[in-house]
Amino acid sequence: MTTKQTSKADKSKAKKTRKKKAVTLSLQDLITQPRQLAHLPMMNKVTGYRVLIAVLQRLQGLWSLSKSMPKSDRTEQLYLDFPTDDFEVKRQKEATYNEGDVVFRLRLSDIADDTHYEEARTALYSLTHVQCFIPDKENPGYYRTENLMQIKGKRENGKFIGTDFEIIVPRLTAENLLDINLKSNYTRFVGYTAGRLRSSFSYPIYIYLSEEWRHHGEQFVILMADLRRRLGFVKDADDPERENRYPTWSQFCDKVLNQAQKELDNLAKGGGSDFTFTYQGLLHGTPLPAYKRPDAVAFTILPTDAGRTIKEENDYAPNKAVVLNLMTEFFHLHNNHARTFLRRVNAAIMPGFVIQLQTWRDEFMAGRHADVKDIAGWAYTAIDKYIHAEQSKFFTPVEEVIETSDPVDTGNEPEMQGWT
Repeated sequence: MTTKQTSKADKSKAKKTRKKKAVTLSLQDLITQPRQLAHLPMMNKVTGYRVLIAVLQRLQGLWSLSKSMPKSDRTEQLYLDFPTDDFEVKRQKEATYNEGDVVFRLRLSDIADDTHYEEARTALYSLTHVQCFIPDKENPGYYRTENLMQIKGKRENGKFIGTDFEIIVPRLTAENLLDINLKSNYTRFVGYTAGRLRSSFSYPIYIYLSEEWRHHGEQFVILMADLRRRLGFVKDADDPERENRYPTWSQFCDKVLNQAQKELDNLAKGGGSDFTFTYQGLLHGTPLPAYKRPDAVAFTILPTDAGRTIKEENDYAPNKAVVLNLMTEFFHLHNNHARTFLRRVNAAIMPGFVIQLQTWRDEFMAGRHADVKDIAGWAYTAIDKYIHAEQSKFFTPVEEVIETSDPVDTGNEPEMQGWT
């Protein structure tokens, strides 16, 4: 009797464990940490990554269009007047759409061949279980959850069918995406590079290494446990072998690292990747002895020419976010004024500009500008003068040329021995 009861309890527990739960994460994590989606159906497979890439590409297009539009064409709601047929932003609530929803079409033929359509549909449906943390602009430190997207398409016998779908991104999610730079080094090539990676582990390795490169330079060490976890080698009721997959170092090299390295090498030769890499197993911080299992892996990033250029651009992005926040939140500049100043700040000026803004902020907080009644007006003038002064340093003034009938002998010129 006890055995039967235990058996039923185990089955019930297993059934509950197999039930797919929603994933809640930040929008940036959606891009950089695909392992968080690993337990959703098809999201730890090549087809799943390609579906995610297709959605991110279209959202990147939305971001690019919004940032490139003239200020005069922007409205308070999501820069609604996009001059394109790729997106439609609903101007008002209608039928099944809410005001501000972003709508675009997705064709499975753009993602996979027809033998993988069913997998692509499953992966696309999985993304409807993703919820994003959206910051509450009125209450710093507070967040709310919002669906990443909804899908609309033909459905029969409890499943989606067909090859054409409509994707609906809620207004709050889309507006939050406009504040995320989707052009950072791991997504600048994501459409081309990741879409051509064949191994199911190459995409997460590519994303992980590019993130580490951005934060730690071209040489860094990753613990083996962290690397396996990032690749989705975690316990899963539907795939219990995932955690123990490729347990030996030789298997891991052959099936995971070497595959990704080979694919990135080939793409880098044609300019299709921003980097490739080399690696070495480590044990207790030293090169791996023969027939031993490493506890860490040392990676060396080998950037392509395009990768070096992108890295320089990416180093600018974090500072850009810092100064924008200081100008609008602390100095109370209008967002348009702050962005106008940013357009005048190039990569060479940016580091000093960050320090200057932080210095002014500290001075105000210490009461050294107690006489200033209009902080926004003071900041506007001070920032304008600072940027103008810094810009002038990059222009060499033309020296006045004074013509004389004969060279002037100052008596200080050294004697040119050996010249005739």
